[in-house]
Formats: sequence, C-alpha cells, structure tokens
Amino acid sequence: MELSREDKMIKQLCKTFKEGTDSYWLNTQRYIEVAAKYNFDPRRMQIKMEMLDRGENEKIPSRKTIGRVMDYCRGLVREEYKDPSITISTIKLLGEALCGDAYAFLIKIERENILKVGMEVQEIYGAGDLNRVYAMMNELIYWIVESQYYNYKPGTEENGEEFFEKKIWAIRKEIDNRFWNNREYCEKLHQLADDVEHLVCVCEIPGVAERWYKVNPKLRYFDCVFQFIEETPDLYQQIKQGKFNDEEGFQIGFCFDPDEAEIERQKQYFAEQKEKARRNHMKFSKTRLYQREVAAAFRELFRREFG
Repeated sequence: MELSREDKMIKQLCKTFKEGTDSYWLNTQRYIEVAAKYNFDPRRMQIKMEMLDRGENEKIPSRKTIGRVMDYCRGLVREEYKDPSITISTIKLLGEALCGDAYAFLIKIERENILKVGMEVQEIYGAGDLNRVYAMMNELIYWIVESQYYNYKPGTEENGEEFFEKKIWAIRKEIDNRFWNNREYCEKLHQLADDVEHLVCVCEIPGVAERWYKVNPKLRYFDCVFQFIEETPDLYQQIKQGKFNDEEGFQIGFCFDPDEAEIERQKQYFAEQKEKARRNHMKFSKTRLYQREVAAAFRELFRREFG
C-alpha cells in the first residue's frame, strides 16, 4: 500500500547513518522513484551494481539486501524490525550504481536540510488550513440553487450582491492569513478564488471559468446552445452564421458550437439523469444537477492542485 506523505517523512527521519563525524538520513522517496524505473526488481539493480569498477574485495550486496532496502522505504517491514544489512555502504553503492552519485540516496543532517524538513512538516500539518479554505469556497458552490444563481441572499428574497461580495473577500483574507509565507499555495488559492468569484458574478448557467470545463466536460451540457439546437434550429443557424443581432444592434453568438457527437452525448446524459431520478423517486432538477457538476469540477481542481 502506498505510504502517506506523513509516513514517508517518518520513514526518512527514523533511519540515520553515521560516516565519520557526519550523519545522514535515507532519502526514501528518491530511492522509491529510482527503483520504480527498474520495476522494483532487485536482480536488475544488482546487475547495475556489478558493472561498477570496484576492487576485488568490494562485496556487492545480495538481491535480498537490495530488496530489504526497498521494503523499508515502501513501508513493508514491521516498525520494530531492525535490519543490520541496510548499511551506509550499501546505500552508497546503490546510489553510485543507479544514479552515478554515491550520496544520491542520502541526505546530510545539517542546518539547511533540517530547515527543509521543517518546511515539509509544516506543509503536511497545514492541511487543516487548506481544508478550511476549501470549505469556504465549497459553501458558495452549494448555494447555487438556494440563491438562484447568486441573485439572492440564500433562503431570502434580498439582493445577494453585497452578501456574496463579503463572502469572497472573507475567502481572500483567509488565504492571506494562513498562506502568506507560502507563495505557491497562496497564488494557487487566489486563482481558485478568482474562479469562484467569476462563478458568482456571472449569475448564469453555465458560468464557470474555462479551465473548469476541461476538468468536467459535462458542464458544457448546460449551455443554452443545446436548447436552441433542439427547440429553434432555424434561429440557431442564423446565430451561428452571424445573422442575428440584439435590440441594440450587437451580434449575438454562442460560446461554442457542439458537433453531432457532443449533441448526442448531451441528450444521453440528461436522459440518464432523469431516469435515475425517477428510479429513486426524486424530482428531477436541472439546477441541482448543475450544482452537483460544478461541485465535482471544483473538488477535482482542488485535488489536482493540492492532493
């Protein structure tokens, strides 16, 4: 089973080696990445070690020893198990054979690297801060229905503009308060906040940023172009050909032009969703279905950025 990021960090810090006055951690993550190139096959890795130009008295680690190093890095040994065969000379031979650098799988325990580890630990345990910001953004998405596309304060008939403006600013403040010292996370979170603000401000369906369509193409199925194609095909053709203007003389157009395959997929999608609602004795709601697809897109975007 794949170790969590936290467990990988613990594995790395629990195994130390001494060489003279210096101490080292085993770089478990890099070893796993390199071993994967050999399909975690100790035999293939041993062959690489045998190709090294070593002295006659230099003993090449056995396949079992190489396998034990992999098992340790991947978390496949008991916590209390101590393997004396995993020595610094073995790790250095593996590094030289597989990476051309004897210290490729070793991290010197010194101030700079200790600070790096500290930053990684901070990132791991900063997950609570990410969850907090995620929840604040996700709450806005789940108000699509209740606010009638952000036109009203949820559950009321009050204008929603001021209410949602304050919510957006609260999200941005939370990002700055919690991630001011992490530029990468701060920038990614503000980009997501831009996307959510776009969703709120356009007050229409679909109203997501372009990259959300790439994550969840089903969002395009809610575009009005499909309704024109089905209900007013002549008008659709006029608009498509640029022959239709609004009352002020501006040309009207569509955001995209679906092909026949996409038109068929859209019909199939809604047919399946309506049948699913019928089987579950639920009232079909296009708006709630749209809200669900927007939430799915946001969830996947967040996972890709921070998972």
